[in-house]
Amino acid sequence: IELRDGNTIESTAALPSADDVLAKYVEALGGAEALKKITSHVVTGTVDIGGVSRGGSFETHAQAPDKALTVIQAHPVGTIQFGYNGKSGWHTNGKAVTWLKGVDLAVVQREADYFAVLRMKTNFLKISLPGMSKIGYRDVYVLDLQPAAGVVERLYLDAQTYLPVRS
Repeated sequence: IELRDGNTIESTAALPSADDVLAKYVEALGGAEALKKITSHVVTGTVDIGGVSRGGSFETHAQAPDKALTVIQAHPVGTIQFGYNGKSGWHTNGKAVTWLKGVDLAVVQREADYFAVLRMKTNFLKISLPGMSKIGYRDVYVLDLQPAAGVVERLYLDAQTYLPVRS
């Protein structure tokens, strides 16, 4: 049985450029002008931590240009918060606040960039398209995003819709 988990990357077929794939990604999200019209949002969901917790929740509040707060509640871990106010980043476990520095701060700054999808080419030093893969029944483009600080991030975009499948 072939495992279709996105880890096997094929680069034998003719591939579009990473810039073309990114442009189609922005269009799939509604286009740059539509994305710029929305300046805040709230995302809620559930959190399961394998072997630790089931049925937790998270809520992320984001506001342009670069403010974000995520609150995670998971038993027995408790409440964890991550935030960025446009200048400083922090996290807390309900007992103490830790101010973020270095790579940790760079990651939370990048994640708080409300229009990050429009600024990917400036937010990452290098963006490459190593090939295509499969996740389940979907063919996906694999994009490697190299930030100035931190490890390479990988983004999988559906090859038909150009919408994100995994990151």
